[in-house]
Amino acid sequence: MAIHRPDGWVCIKLSLANKSNVYRIFGSWAGGFESPDLWRLSSGFIDGNELELDNGILTIPQLSGSSYQVNIAMQNVLTAYNRSILSQILQNAEKACDEGQEVSVDVIELKCDSLSQLRKQL
Repeated sequence: MAIHRPDGWVCIKLSLANKSNVYRIFGSWAGGFESPDLWRLSSGFIDGNELELDNGILTIPQLSGSSYQVNIAMQNVLTAYNRSILSQILQNAEKACDEGQEVSVDVIELKCDSLSQLRKQL
């Protein structure tokens, strides 16, 4: 089981007609002099029942069996390149909605003060 630890991240809420919401993590890794910025979109999670919060690190198990360990202080912190990729993803989702597909995709800010607060939000 893979554990992903992005430098920065956002949570994306996928709402499909007549289906449960799915939440996905868009993870951002900053590159360096010899390596490019990287990004990854998680397989998703349905609710907050399996989330763990410990010392500012939120562990989010995914439908694929992997998990994301994200620093809550780094929510909404993306490199410029990765922010442009996220923008393209959101624009493509909006275009699909305009073409009649019943889907909405939104970036949501998770309130990470406590697990109970997180679970209520999801």
